[in-house]
Amino acid sequence: MCDTINRTLGARGLPPLARLPEVYAADLSLPRGVTLWDPYAEWRERPLLLPIERLPPLSEGQGSEVFIYFSTGELNEPAIREALLRLPFAARLVAPGLAPGLARGLAANPRLRIEPAPLPPSEIVARSRVIMCAGQAGTLSLAVLAGVPVLALPVQLEQLSNALRASGHLSACRVVPRIERSAQAILDALADLWFRPGLAQAARDEAVRLRAQYDESALDSYRRLLPPLLDGA
Repeated sequence: MCDTINRTLGARGLPPLARLPEVYAADLSLPRGVTLWDPYAEWRERPLLLPIERLPPLSEGQGSEVFIYFSTGELNEPAIREALLRLPFAARLVAPGLAPGLARGLAANPRLRIEPAPLPPSEIVARSRVIMCAGQAGTLSLAVLAGVPVLALPVQLEQLSNALRASGHLSACRVVPRIERSAQAILDALADLWFRPGLAQAARDEAVRLRAQYDESALDSYRRLLPPLLDGA
């Protein structure tokens, strides 16, 4: 990471870092995220920047699939694998690095489609009635800012913290912590999001309120705050 910073910013005249902790000597930070799960919100001196490159389109509530994103060790859990095998809804799974043997096993559920590459946010929003993930900041942000009901299955403490904070404020966000996880608990939570009347509209209404915090893309904010560094970038 230190080498990447030096290659990127060194070419623009900044002195190189000898060690990564030297980044804390910076006199300007560009925090990105969603205030709902920002543990430092009350101490921020400026609004958060978008957690993703740009605002996703708002969901129209017409999706007919579950979009699933698992990025690391989620599929090591037997409960999660069993839930996918028993999934009663049409679903698309994006799982970078998915082992071929596991992919063949999951293919036993004809309702589950395994995507070979990431999908663009606009397609995810248009197709999805529910999003399921571990609670990663990027996917969770996409769901709540697009207005798609979301189920989080955290595997790390940061994901658990983000998802619990989000679920405490948003009616269309659910969490099944690892200590409570079983295949049936996951399927029950999905069914609740899928079938609950009015939840799609509630998710959209909540997204509209969250989106009001952001009036420009993160890149535009970076350009305004650091014009000498990003001039021409």
